[in-house]
Amino acid sequence: MQILNINNLCFEYSNLKVFDNLNLAVNRGEFIVLLGDSGCGKSTLLRIIAGILKQKSGEIENKANGIGLCFQNSPLFPWLNLVDNVSFGLHKKPKKERLEIARKFLDSVGLGGAIFEKKYPYECSGGQKSRAFLAKILCDNKELILLDEPFSALDAFTKENMQNLVRNIWVLYKKTMILITHDVNEALRLGTRILLLKPYEIKNQNIIAEFSVNFTNKIGENNVESQQDFARLRARILELLRDNEANYII
Repeated sequence: MQILNINNLCFEYSNLKVFDNLNLAVNRGEFIVLLGDSGCGKSTLLRIIAGILKQKSGEIENKANGIGLCFQNSPLFPWLNLVDNVSFGLHKKPKKERLEIARKFLDSVGLGGAIFEKKYPYECSGGQKSRAFLAKILCDNKELILLDEPFSALDAFTKENMQNLVRNIWVLYKKTMILITHDVNEALRLGTRILLLKPYEIKNQNIIAEFSVNFTNKIGENNVESQQDFARLRARILELLRDNEANYII
């Protein structure tokens, strides 16, 4: 069953065409990854889906019960501690119930206990803030989660931990996720469907290739990145990304 349907989407910045008749259907429970060059419209597409930007034309049919948008820098309220940040959207519920729900989701992202819940954002590492913001999205019960390069500023160890956390959230809570990344390995490890995008002026189209993948269901089986199928598909994706873009670095 589809949770999101985009039909003939058109958008431009100052007469620079970004999307022209873009079509995309997303099924409930999918983990979509948008992979492509800088400037190909990945972040713009998420902002249009979230309602932050308005398309020039085309239709977006959104059947999700709420959308959560997670940026590179998790926008927590600096004057609230973590438990109050996470429970902020539950202000209509009694305080005791708010705190119980917030503590449940803080625990689910590895930030359980009084030490973490009383921390303020300035006292937290980048990974802890990212975890807390994911807990907030879960607490708000958003059905569609949009992730705009949320791990790009993290160190390699924290980044891998966050990837595993997001994967576990997707499996446990049955959310639909759309992730933007420049990391091919990350795309292959997390996604169930990978869409390759190019700037419209290069190919006169936006989505140049699509791959259905299932490596995320094999994470527990040895080192998935060493598998032949993983390496073969990674090489093909890199070949397509580098086409007509000699200076592309990934």
